[in-house]
Amino acid sequence: MRPMRILLVTHFFPPYDHIASARTGKTAKYLERFGHDVRVIAARNPVTPFAVMPVEIPREHVIYTRWISAPFRLDIALNKLAQFLAGRRNRERVGTADPASVDADNGRQLSRRVVGVGKRIRDGLRAVFYFPDAEIGWFPFAELAGRRLLRRWRADVIVASSGPPTALLIANSLASRHGLPWVAEFRDLWTDNHLYPHPQWRRRIERRLEAAVVSRAAGLVTVSAPLADRLRRNYAAPVEVVYNGFDPGDHGDGTTGPADRRLTIVYTGWLYEQQDPTPLFEAIRNLGTGAKDLRLVFYRSDHLRVHRLALKYGIDDLVETREGVSFMGSLRAQRAADVLLHLSWNDPLESGYFSGRLMQYFGARRPILSIGDSTNAPARVIADRGLGVALAHSGEIAGVLGHWLAEKRAGRAIPDIPVGAASEFSRENQTRVLERFLARIVDAKMIAKK
Repeated sequence: MRPMRILLVTHFFPPYDHIASARTGKTAKYLERFGHDVRVIAARNPVTPFAVMPVEIPREHVIYTRWISAPFRLDIALNKLAQFLAGRRNRERVGTADPASVDADNGRQLSRRVVGVGKRIRDGLRAVFYFPDAEIGWFPFAELAGRRLLRRWRADVIVASSGPPTALLIANSLASRHGLPWVAEFRDLWTDNHLYPHPQWRRRIERRLEAAVVSRAAGLVTVSAPLADRLRRNYAAPVEVVYNGFDPGDHGDGTTGPADRRLTIVYTGWLYEQQDPTPLFEAIRNLGTGAKDLRLVFYRSDHLRVHRLALKYGIDDLVETREGVSFMGSLRAQRAADVLLHLSWNDPLESGYFSGRLMQYFGARRPILSIGDSTNAPARVIADRGLGVALAHSGEIAGVLGHWLAEKRAGRAIPDIPVGAASEFSRENQTRVLERFLARIVDAKMIAKK
């Protein structure tokens, strides 16, 4: 394959720790390893908690630009304003009463009002000012950096990784100015995003912008077959599925689970409303004293929701919640677990979505316990390839937990999943898919010029 010059536009890129950085960093790494000349335009210090991910291409090939983070400062101001207004309203309601005299139930009602007022104000102003996203302040700096770069280095193709959609605006502007083909990569869809945060009036307006921008792309890339189908319904450009993938070298050899006789089940990442761990909690409760050697650990999840469920099912002494860790820290936590917990999405429109977290699990090679719809695409891959079990009912789950607990009590380790069982989803193999797709886009552009 002829070497290509590829410009990658992405808000998130190593060393800044974000699940998106894992994808874009590995994409750049393997495209360079395949012999292509890759340049990257990324944001300097995006809003991430750590700056610890390895940069695996030459640093001089990455341009980190400034960006205006005013929307995030606006968030802080809005939160303070909402608290002030809600507090004033509450003071008027209780009059001159001593706050200490307000009973606990009343106090909880007031707290909910503070949160409710704050959310309404914040969400309303976000819908007006965050257009198309909170990172729009990156556009002028990244677009200028791209123009300067393309004056001295001629790209064959531009790839923009979204979200935020601002990356697509930048790529479209650069491609139009320099007569280049560009490819829109959707890690999440734009206005069809299942977590779209704005009201319908805003979505209708934003759809027009999306159509105007994305219709100019020479190709589209996304992370699952259902998302690809939606893109095909809306756009004429060719669409390719490039899964998030995992890099085996990130996980190391490590040890096979914890050395003690407890069964440790680990979940890393956020817990969304569309994910329901209830069958697992019910199964653990039904095991009774047989579950005393089980430990269920949630990293970075909705701690309040997890604790409420644990209390409801009487297993709060078996459940731990921990703060978020870096990307590499999450990989270590996964590798050190006996079993990794995967929670299927309850939304049928997302039945084929392979999350970045699930791909990390594949790389960790610890058995996966998938809870929820056992017929969707991720569940079938887990079951069919021997990566774990996919179960929907508490009785089935209790049976599997009982087996694993017996193994641990007998001093036997829970074995790794087979090497190569998920090799199709390695970052290297998935980047090969992207490479071939980009080559077709570049070749089509060259043919059109003749």
